Amino acid sequence: MKKVTAILLLFVQLSATTEFSQLFKLPVLWQHYQEHKEENKDVSFISYLTMHYLNGDAKDADYERDMQLPFKTGSNYQVSSVASILPAPITATEPPVYYHLSEIVTSDDTFISSQFLSAIWQPPKA
Repeated sequence: MKKVTAILLLFVQLSATTEFSQLFKLPVLWQHYQEHKEENKDVSFISYLTMHYLNGDAKDADYERDMQLPFKTGSNYQVSSVASILPAPITATEPPVYYHLSEIVTSDDTFISSQFLSAIWQPPKA
């Protein structure tokens, strides 16, 4: 049941907010092809599609019918999506404090005993 509901909601979303709704006009495409076929028996479906989609929009006798075909006119949908990213709240903090060292500090390893350093590489003892 969840799958059917998800497919239904996806279908409704696509048909309402995208050009997917143009596919509902496919029967009009076929009917208009049949009208052209009655006028001229030699018209193939490919030549019909070429005439209506690749040769521009010529204002001929059936121009109004041509504009009813799928993907001939755009839908007047305005899709807007807003990403809500809120900045981190600004809190009052004190300015950073910088310390100036008056002398250079160097590390002196002489205080570490050699027994301690050699014990690192020994196996653990229970």
